Amino acid sequence: MNKLKVVFWVLLIGFFGLLIYQNQELFLSKKGLRIDLYFYAYQVPEITNAIYYLAFFLIGLLVSYFATLAERFKSNKTIKDLKSTADSHLQKVSELQAELNTLKRPGAASGVQPQDSAS
Repeated sequence: MNKLKVVFWVLLIGFFGLLIYQNQELFLSKKGLRIDLYFYAYQVPEITNAIYYLAFFLIGLLVSYFATLAERFKSNKTIKDLKSTADSHLQKVSELQAELNTLKRPGAASGVQPQDSAS
């Protein structure tokens, strides 16, 4: 399975490398962004498209990370609660098992030892 993962990642990186190599003109061309509001205008200096793609990809990762942050906290709390419930149930099972073992011993409940029926 490990070799399959390595082959998969090598192929994936190879395809991305091929994509970038075949589209160098697109990735290396320079563009500038301009924000023109009614009361304010700003122009970003010209940088390569590859930096724009990388920046927007990272911004998307951050947005998705923060969008799921509350859900992950809730999931972690639920997991902790369920683990504590499972631990308490296991403790109760061990207590009941110990009680059952004491009740299974002969004469434990009445204090009288049973006699052999063979004699």
